[in-house]
Amino acid sequence: MRSARLKPKMSRKRLWLTVALSLIGSLFLGAFGYAGYLYFKADQAIKSVSGGDKLPEPQPLAATKKKEDPITFLVAGIDSRAGSGGTLNTDVLILASLNPETKSATMVSIPRDMQLKPKGLPARKANYYYAMFYNENKDTALYETKKMFQELFQFPIDYAVTINFDGFREIVDELGGLDINVDMDMKYVDTADGTNIDLRKGYQHLNGKQVLDFVRYRHSNRGTAESSDTERNERQQQVLKAILGKLTSFGGIAQWGGVLEIAGRTVKTDIPESTLRSWILSFSKMKPDTIESISLGGRWESPYMIVEEEVLDEALKALRRRAELPEQPAKPLDLTTVALLDPREKPSGAKPGGTTTLDGGGSKASPKPTAKPSATPKGTAKPSAQPPAKPTTAPEPSAEPKPSAAPGGAGTAKPGASSGPVETAAPDVTAEPTPVPEAKPTAAPQEPTPAAQPSAGGPSPKPSGGETDGPSPSAAKPAPSEKQGGV
Repeated sequence: MRSARLKPKMSRKRLWLTVALSLIGSLFLGAFGYAGYLYFKADQAIKSVSGGDKLPEPQPLAATKKKEDPITFLVAGIDSRAGSGGTLNTDVLILASLNPETKSATMVSIPRDMQLKPKGLPARKANYYYAMFYNENKDTALYETKKMFQELFQFPIDYAVTINFDGFREIVDELGGLDINVDMDMKYVDTADGTNIDLRKGYQHLNGKQVLDFVRYRHSNRGTAESSDTERNERQQQVLKAILGKLTSFGGIAQWGGVLEIAGRTVKTDIPESTLRSWILSFSKMKPDTIESISLGGRWESPYMIVEEEVLDEALKALRRRAELPEQPAKPLDLTTVALLDPREKPSGAKPGGTTTLDGGGSKASPKPTAKPSATPKGTAKPSAQPPAKPTTAPEPSAEPKPSAAPGGAGTAKPGASSGPVETAAPDVTAEPTPVPEAKPTAAPQEPTPAAQPSAGGPSPKPSGGETDGPSPSAAKPAPSEKQGGV
C-alpha cells in the first residue's frame, strides 16, 4: 500500500527531470546551432572578402611568410557612396608594417592630394590610381594598385585591403560606436551627396555616421574652422586604433559574425582565405600593443599637397625598420622622381631644415633656406654690374659706381638674377661712408648664384602632365573633387 502511494510522486519527479533535461538540451542544441550558423555566415564572409580580386600572378612575397614574420599592407578607403558620383577615389591611403613577434606596427598616411609620378602612368594625385585601374579591369584593380605603390616606393607590400565608406560606417555601428576626442568644431553641408557634418569639439561617443564625418572633414561652409590633410590623416589613424581596440574583445569567429557579414559586402583584399581565418581566430595575439603613427604633413600649393623629401624618406625608413628590412632599398631611390616634393636642402655645412615627427604630431613647416648671401659689410661699396640707373635714394654728387637700390632694399643685383632671393637686411645707402673711388668691380666678393636658392615658400615645380585634377576614366569618374563631402 505504501509503495503504491509513493509511485505517483516518483513519476512526477521523473517527469520534471525529463522536462528539465529536454529544455537544457534544447538550449544547448539551439546555442550550438546558432553558433554553427554564425560560423557558417562568418566563413562565407571570409570567402567573399578574400575572393574579391583575381590575382594575375603568384604572390612570392606573401607566400614565403612565416606566421611570426613581419607583414606589410596597403589600406585604401574608397568613396563609392550614393550621390558621390561613383568616383571610387581612394581618399584614405595608409601604408603599414606589422611585426607580430614584437606586437608593434607602423602606419604612414599618404596625403590623397600628393602628386605621384609612377613610371609609365600619368602623374596624378595619389587618390586617382585605384579608380583608373578599376575602370580598366575591376578584377585586377586591387592588385595593380598594390603593385604600383610597391614599385613607386621600392617597398615590398604583402597585401592590400579596400573598404568603402558605407561599410566603414556600418562596421562602426556594429561595434556599438567609438569613443573619440573630436579636435575641433566641424560643420559642412553638401546636398549633392547628402553630407551633413555637425560635430562639437570634445571627447564623446560617436556612431558610424559621425565617425565617418570625423575622418572626412576638411572644408567648412557653416562658419567653423577648416582642417588640413595632415589633421585628417591623424584622425584616420586615431579611428583605426579605436576599431582595433574594439575588435580585441572578440573571443571567437562566431562573435565576428556581424562584422564579417558587413565586411563580406564592403571589404576586398588579396589576403588568402586560410590566412585571414587564422588571423581572425588569433586576433588578440596579432593586434599590436604599440602603433607608431606617421603623418607626412606638407604644404598646400593648389592643387597639391607638397611633402618634404626628408620627411617622406624618414617615413619609408620607419616602415622598412618595422618590417625588418634594410633602411635603404637595394636600388638607390631618388624620391623627387616619384612624387612632387620639397627637395631636402644641401647647403655646405648646413643641416636639413626641420625634423620628422613620427607620432603624427602635425604638419611640418615648409623648408626655409639655411644659407643666405651675407649682407654687405658697412663701409664697403659693392659696385653695380648694371648700367648706371636713376638713383632711387637721395642723389650723391659722386661719379663712383652706385650701390644698387632695388625696390625692397635688396642687395646688389646681378645680371639675369632679378628673381633671386631678396635680403631683408639691406645696407643703408645714405648712412654709408663715401665709397673709395678706386674700388674695382672685379674685386667685389661674389655672392652665391641666386638661381640656386629656393624661394621663401619652397620650389614650385609645374605639375607633370599639365594636371589640374586629372582626366577621369569615363566610367568610374575617379578625378578628385574638392567639393565632395568636405574632403
